[in-house]
Amino acid sequence: MLQVPVLDDSALLRDAVSRLQQEGRAALVAAWRYDPASGRLELKARAGEAAAPPGPWARIVLASDNGPVAEAARLRRPVVRHRLSAHLDAEWAARERIASLVAAPLVASGELYGALVCCTRESRTDDDAARLARFADATAAALEERVLRERAAVAPDASLRRYRLLGEAMPLLAWLAGADGSLEWVNGRWFDYAGVRLDELARARFASVVHPDDLPSFAARRHEAEGRGEAWDAEVRLRRADGSWRWHQLRAAPAGDEPGAPGGWVGTAADVHARRTQEETARFVDDAGRRLAGTLETAEILGSVADLVVPRLADWCAIHALEDGAVKLAAVVHRDPARAAEVRALLEAAPPALSDGLGAGQALRTGKREHYAVRADGGCPLARLGVREAAVLPLTDGTRASAAMTLAVTGADRSLGPVEMALAEDVGARASVALEAARRYREARDGVLAREELLAIASHELKTPLSSLQGYLQILLRNARQKASPAPSDLLGAMVENAERQSKRLLKLINNLLDASRLAGGPPELELEEVDLALVAREVAARFAAEFVRAGCSFTLACPGPVVGRWDRLRVEQVVTNLLSNAVKYGEGAPVEMTVEAVGAAARLTLRDHGIGIAREHQARVFERFQRAGPPGGNGLGLGLYIVRQLVEAHGGLVQLESEEGAGTTFVVELPLGAASRQSG
Repeated sequence: MLQVPVLDDSALLRDAVSRLQQEGRAALVAAWRYDPASGRLELKARAGEAAAPPGPWARIVLASDNGPVAEAARLRRPVVRHRLSAHLDAEWAARERIASLVAAPLVASGELYGALVCCTRESRTDDDAARLARFADATAAALEERVLRERAAVAPDASLRRYRLLGEAMPLLAWLAGADGSLEWVNGRWFDYAGVRLDELARARFASVVHPDDLPSFAARRHEAEGRGEAWDAEVRLRRADGSWRWHQLRAAPAGDEPGAPGGWVGTAADVHARRTQEETARFVDDAGRRLAGTLETAEILGSVADLVVPRLADWCAIHALEDGAVKLAAVVHRDPARAAEVRALLEAAPPALSDGLGAGQALRTGKREHYAVRADGGCPLARLGVREAAVLPLTDGTRASAAMTLAVTGADRSLGPVEMALAEDVGARASVALEAARRYREARDGVLAREELLAIASHELKTPLSSLQGYLQILLRNARQKASPAPSDLLGAMVENAERQSKRLLKLINNLLDASRLAGGPPELELEEVDLALVAREVAARFAAEFVRAGCSFTLACPGPVVGRWDRLRVEQVVTNLLSNAVKYGEGAPVEMTVEAVGAAARLTLRDHGIGIAREHQARVFERFQRAGPPGGNGLGLGLYIVRQLVEAHGGLVQLESEEGAGTTFVVELPLGAASRQSG
């Protein structure tokens, strides 16, 4: 290694630059000394025939300068640059015929002391960079030795000099304080870390670098221990020169000879940020798992998610849920409770939609997370709330994305970095497990309720035709026994007809129950063949002729011609039968019209009645099991339209309705003309 004599800073750097220029035949060599208090590299020496480039060459601001010298100092490693027009002034590089630049930091024991740069008219290689780095290491070591001696020399006695020499050598933040606790000395690592001078630290007694949330307990702990002359320790967040905060463990011990009467204090601060972050993360994850597993109610789960992530990960959180095809706001939590209403009002005024290209709507539609910066002038609604950064994560219930979690950051002192996003993903995964458990619980609960409802409905509906049938049979039996005065034949015929009608009703109820039970186990097996839907409609309508007369309904059927497709004939007949039965039941006394036609590659059957209609709030549920199309209290099992939808969808088709209360209902069934069924794929 090259030997560099121990001189003062400027002389040392001038000597290093001169010898480097001579040995490397460089056009320009320069050296800077780093000032941690100002965060700048100060030019101390230069040599060579080339002129200095324009710009802030003499004073380089480390945090903001984009040049290779600042880059090498920030990264603490050599930087080699060719094509200098992209990094320095192009006109200067051409005029001075500079082909390459190598910059190296002056670092010793982890502390930055400055930087060296060597500009040549020949291209340089990585070996050249390595040689410059070795020279820079020797120069930095000499600077470190001089600085340590200078800092130790100002100590008033040998004991303090030893403390200070030790403090400069250790990889910790170190300080010395007087008997009253006032700071008298800090090591160089304090300046590198905090970027503040001793006088500022001394005036504030650490207040300028300790996090405001930690300061009260820290000050109380320190005051109590120092008042008793005892050692103390505390874990607090200390501000770095770049404005970020890191956890440190501060420890101080009395420096005096007599217990209880210290003549001063010796202290250190060790970076424990990684350990503290891991502990906090573990507690956060455990808390999330415990809270989300503690309920089976969807609303409580979504509310807990928002509570968990604020303020740990974001300044505020909003949860949107998918309900009946619409995106609705389910929860809002803000770190400032007074602003939660403001966020809620804005989000409710501009609700997301599944067709949106950004935000909760898109996350619910695609099932993918988003992470983006929010520009103040970008037109995003979140910008009106001062949001700088946002992330949206979908929450699934095992079958689909049923909710979306929006995390918003407004403060300049935080961001949604890799750690925050990983924790958000973890919370989202745990919430998804909880939502799936809640869904399965609801399905099981609804299944139990459905069975209970089925038993109640079935017992009532089956009892009615059985009672009527039993009554007619008893009358006929009595008439058969009373041979002396038999009932008139027309009366007996009406009774037999009524008995037959009740037996058919009973058979239909039983068949519907059996069909619903089979369909609950999955799509039915279809026996596909060529079927004329127009012919099926005519045949089924003919069987309903007496029903139309009895209900006082006029019936018209419009079929322009055959509509032939590949379907299961019996299943298609059942669809038409259930729709006509529904029209007769709820359209009594009003006309019923049916049309059958081919529309493109599909067959369309439209059935319209002019009866009581279906209220808008009930229309979404009429195709579900045990749900009647009419008002509460009507007869029937509520299975007819459920079976219609299941059979139509099994054929790859679609059934829809349009209805207005008091103005009738229109059902539209569309079946593909080909064999596009759920079984055939």
